[in-house]
Amino acid sequence: MSKRLTYEELEQRVRELEASKTLRGQSNIDELLESIQAGVVVHGRDGTVIKSNAIAQIMLGLTHKQMLGKELIDPAWTFLREDGSPLPVEEYPVSRVIATKKPVHNLVVGIQRSDRAEPLWVLDTAIPEFNENSHLIQIVTSFADISALKKSEEQYRNLFENTMQEVHLWQLVRD
Repeated sequence: MSKRLTYEELEQRVRELEASKTLRGQSNIDELLESIQAGVVVHGRDGTVIKSNAIAQIMLGLTHKQMLGKELIDPAWTFLREDGSPLPVEEYPVSRVIATKKPVHNLVVGIQRSDRAEPLWVLDTAIPEFNENSHLIQIVTSFADISALKKSEEQYRNLFENTMQEVHLWQLVRD
């Protein structure tokens, strides 16, 4: 015959099972974040960093510990528009999600790190996550390095512009 549990013992076992389930779920999320081949940063509803994967840390030049608690404005980096001008904080993907409560998809952003001359160009997406009461609880950003694509685009543009100048020069000399 099995032992009957008291209410307190039963309540304790339920708490242990819930904690175990939460830890397993958290572990699976952490494993998933690390397996994604893009930078992933999870921001709290105020924009501070609460989680990041290794690729994001490498791309931003910070350790896991340095990333935690970072705010949107930080001297470690400046975000840039496609034309290379500074991106105002209110236009940052996470800022836009906080303001509008809507996702931001495929925004091209330059990340100018304080320790590098050339910016890192990324394709950024920021997705809000809401609780059951439709309150924003966090924002998940993912970004992929497109620096090589930006560089080849610039080389192609330079080649095209120089070719057009040569055609005009050739016509001028010929005529």
